[in-house]
Amino acid sequence: MINEYPSHQEVSKEQLVQTIFDSIANQYDIINNLMSFGLHHAWRKFLINQTELKQGQLVLDVCCGTGSVTFDLAAKVGNNGQVIAVDLSSKMLSIAESKLAQKKLSNIQFIKANALYLPFPENTFDCLTIAYGLRNVANIQLALSELHRVIKPGGKIVSLEMTTPIIPVIKEVYNYYLKSWVPWIGSKIARNRWAYQYLNESIRNFPSSETILHFFDQTGFINTKCFKLCFGIVAVHSGIKP
Repeated sequence: MINEYPSHQEVSKEQLVQTIFDSIANQYDIINNLMSFGLHHAWRKFLINQTELKQGQLVLDVCCGTGSVTFDLAAKVGNNGQVIAVDLSSKMLSIAESKLAQKKLSNIQFIKANALYLPFPENTFDCLTIAYGLRNVANIQLALSELHRVIKPGGKIVSLEMTTPIIPVIKEVYNYYLKSWVPWIGSKIARNRWAYQYLNESIRNFPSSETILHFFDQTGFINTKCFKLCFGIVAVHSGIKP
């Protein structure tokens, strides 16, 4: 466990995010389940359905974490397809690789990479997903431009992200949950309150769903859509590269 963290002013956001997720990787899956009361499985299923993937396609999973979305994508594209999954955290990728070894799948490849500088040529992927990743990049608009670059014309991007509901009563209850319950879980389960305090702040400071949709449009995606789940606690955005 890392006891002290550098301030936001002392390091880049990439370094900060990498430090945080390396430190909580071992408890990440169980805490996700606790924090969402198990609802993250339904959110992930909605994300996967929105991809409209077909057998044999090539898909990129950005900010893949421990690979939950990655493995669902692999099932969609089948043995003739391929999923490449990238993340900034070596320890998160290590856990994803361990899962892959147990599942013995041959259509998945995990790579350490920054979402702002993807190591792939233009127009490579039929589809791209990013779950709980946009709020952790240093520059959302730059990240979207990079994601747009590597998708083929006609290819689809689907993003899943935690956000803040608009309805006043729900927003008040949710903010209390973020400020109290989330850091408490982090301190008790991961022994790392600071990391989950960052999570609270990252959700509360994330732009509105409408702003993210505008960013998708500005980047050049067309047929953009936004789906709000659980009273706006979760948002799924999608778009097509023309």
